[in-house]
Amino acid sequence: MSNAVILINGFPGVGKSSVARELMALLPHSTLLEAQALDLAANAAHEVTSRSNAELRKRLRETILRSLAPVGTGVGAQSRIMVITDTLLSSPPTSAFLQSYLACCRSNGIILIHIILSCDSSTNVSRLGSGSKIDEDTLVAMRMEEEIGQYLSLQDKVRGGSMPGLSGEMELDNSNLGAKDTAARVGEYCIDLLKRQGWSLQPAKRV
Repeated sequence: MSNAVILINGFPGVGKSSVARELMALLPHSTLLEAQALDLAANAAHEVTSRSNAELRKRLRETILRSLAPVGTGVGAQSRIMVITDTLLSSPPTSAFLQSYLACCRSNGIILIHIILSCDSSTNVSRLGSGSKIDEDTLVAMRMEEEIGQYLSLQDKVRGGSMPGLSGEMELDNSNLGAKDTAARVGEYCIDLLKRQGWSLQPAKRV
């Protein structure tokens, strides 16, 4: 059975990490990768704005994804879910990363579910933690100039369109939702999609 990637995408400070951790509590056999850690490694090796940096960031993501390719179907083989948090914009270089996720998952038999988290600007700023990689002014400028990348256009979604290799794409405004409630909605959506792929999956009970 295929492994699965749940890609949680959104601006810094929308709550991706908090939601991802709550989601892991609901989904058995799930692990978390925060792509920011990969970017920090690339930044240590190459100038942040260089082409070499962007290429390394892309390759690091692809290497992780390829490691999830199914390797066995025998008794005891267990499907895994990797929850990945990332900030992938509609402009380069991260727009290429978004397409790389899709291509890599498709070619390696990995289920890909794309979750786009958003919140209003004031909520976004208020959620920026002290350890955030950007400051308030940078975030506000990013929100004004950029859009979060997505696979399906609004017209595609209205028509119920799909894309090869993409199991589903969900947009969720969590301005008025806490991490647990957001994760509950995301978890319900993901579990439904995975069941359609033949998974026998029940959400874990909260302690």
